[in-house]
Amino acid sequence: MSDSQRRSVSRRSVRFLFLGLLVLLAGGYGLWWRHLTETLRADLDHWVTERAAVGWKISTGSVAVSGFPLHVVLTLSAPGVEDPSGNAWQGPALAVVIPLFDPQHPHLEAPGEHVVAIKGREPIHISIQGASADLAADGHGLNDLSLELAAGSVGSARLGRLSLQVRRLAAGPVAHDVPSWGLRLSLDDLGLPDDPRLLFGPLISSVRLEAHLQGSVAGGPVEQALTAWRDDGGTVEIERLSVDWKPLALSGAGTLALDRDLQPMLASNCDIRGLFEAIDALSRSGVVRPQDAGMVKLIFGLMMKPDKNGAKTLSVPLTIQNRVLSVGPVKLFELPVLAWR
Repeated sequence: MSDSQRRSVSRRSVRFLFLGLLVLLAGGYGLWWRHLTETLRADLDHWVTERAAVGWKISTGSVAVSGFPLHVVLTLSAPGVEDPSGNAWQGPALAVVIPLFDPQHPHLEAPGEHVVAIKGREPIHISIQGASADLAADGHGLNDLSLELAAGSVGSARLGRLSLQVRRLAAGPVAHDVPSWGLRLSLDDLGLPDDPRLLFGPLISSVRLEAHLQGSVAGGPVEQALTAWRDDGGTVEIERLSVDWKPLALSGAGTLALDRDLQPMLASNCDIRGLFEAIDALSRSGVVRPQDAGMVKLIFGLMMKPDKNGAKTLSVPLTIQNRVLSVGPVKLFELPVLAWR
């Protein structure tokens, strides 16, 4: 055998050896991936059993596994949750995407029809064309949630898009003056159902909110947890709020708390544009009496100043006290009671 022939055989041997190693590695990786999926399914079953022991009812339907080679995708055909109080959620097929090399950052997708049932009330059917969430966890549990909803509807109400991010700022119980969770909300094109009780038109063009929670809210029944948080001095600090609900445009910041009846109390300073048009709309709908509307326009007309775009703007305290919303010294209307049970 010539030297060139020997070199050719040697090269072929190396290639065969390399291919063989690849096959072995691929086979080993496949076995590891399968073992991991079986472990995750067993963990899911164990978690469902643990929750059942403390009064939760959790269903998954059939569970399909996919995502090889870089992910594990668990698709739950009929997910549902019912808490010990009887409140429940039933969803469409839910896909949980877990990156193999970043398992603490799963991605969830659940477009379709969601049913929320609050005990003692009629179920709410929510249809969403786009519904996804990204989670992040660490040694203290969940520390970041990002939720995206698009093209949703609840009855005759319509939602263009909603983005929500909730991020933990401090682990464990904290004092009332320490931020524990941060929130960022962006909402666009919320179409409300026709209702004569609506303050303004049926379309809220946009809402932007940045806020953080001061103090810790413990687990357990909602009413009990909120009472303890309130008694400890907990508040929600609103760093930025803007609402475009024509004819009204509002922006400001403030502090939200709960009163002795667990109803919201608000102290804030806001810039309001379109106030005269808004007062006229409230007067036409009967929310504000015509004589009060005239007095409000007279008082606030003297206080308005043009903003940088020339629009008449009123900078004034906006408050909620004893469920009454007031602009400066003028009481506008009473808010409905919030029931936490």
